[in-house]
Amino acid sequence: MKYLKIGFIKKSHGFKGFLKILPLTENINRYKRLDKIYLKIKNHYQEEEIEKTIIANNTVLIKFKNYNNNNEVEKLKSLYIYILREEGIALDDGEYYTQDLIDCVFYFENKIVGKVINMVNFGTCDLFIVKNDFEEIYYPFLSRYIDFIDVENKKIIINQFEGFFT
Repeated sequence: MKYLKIGFIKKSHGFKGFLKILPLTENINRYKRLDKIYLKIKNHYQEEEIEKTIIANNTVLIKFKNYNNNNEVEKLKSLYIYILREEGIALDDGEYYTQDLIDCVFYFENKIVGKVINMVNFGTCDLFIVKNDFEEIYYPFLSRYIDFIDVENKKIIINQFEGFFT
């Protein structure tokens, strides 16, 4: 994929066309360095130039150029914000973009367990949501439970801990 998903537009903020953003990145200060983003509208990525970014109390507010009031930005509510992949933050070994893990096939002892359909975090750690023909399984994204990840070939090999899938 050419784009990386980095945020979600929650709602308008104030009267001058600002938008409140739910960041989908660990480092919200990265938003200050952006001068443009992309919005996915009906399977088309539309470039938007950023006029101003405000970060306060772990909240991100963005104002796009050419949008000057709430009526103009209301149609952008519930859209995701993207950047070009090459503008993404460099990852360390063992770090992955969540969207690259989606659709990976989970294997345990050379058998398919299911496919990753989403990732969530309930506070302790990130969890894979793995779907198979029978159920959805929440599996911890912890190195001690994962032997191998190959995002290019969409393959994750796990090592089951006692009784997890039984």
